[in-house]
Amino acid sequence: MLMKKNILSVFALILFAAILTSCGLIVTPVAYTRFDATGTQYVYYSSDEYGLTEGQIEVYKDENEFKDEYGIADLEFHFHDCYGRGEFGDTYYTVVSLKNRPVFLTVYLWKGSPNYSAEKQIFLNGEALVPDSVNDLDETKALHFDNLEGKLIRTNNFGQLDEEAVNVIEYR
Repeated sequence: MLMKKNILSVFALILFAAILTSCGLIVTPVAYTRFDATGTQYVYYSSDEYGLTEGQIEVYKDENEFKDEYGIADLEFHFHDCYGRGEFGDTYYTVVSLKNRPVFLTVYLWKGSPNYSAEKQIFLNGEALVPDSVNDLDETKALHFDNLEGKLIRTNNFGQLDEEAVNVIEYR
């Protein structure tokens, strides 16, 4: 009798989890994030899940710089945890995971770029971000943001992708 109750309890738990999943209530939260390019800038969205050696979002002076074997990205965005590249129509995004907290971001700026300026800042959804730490070297500057939680808009509430709930990064 006890065995039947345990089996029924396990079955009910599995059924409950399946219902929550099918309703979109149990999904990994993500934030579709893109860079707002200006002028001739060319933006590349990699499919890398971890930005260890290359950025998940790389911004080049122009498409020729991107295609050049020795081209250097003006900006690179490295998220701690993401699911690679996503898209809505013709627009690409980096799909940032909001599952693990805090959400880390490191931005590398190449000082030799014509787009570089010490006065420019990184903006997320129109709000200037203040780095938690900065590594200022001769040729590059690294901005470390230790917690973007609450600043990134979730794109997949209830398991449905919302094309209006996207995140826009700017460098201005």
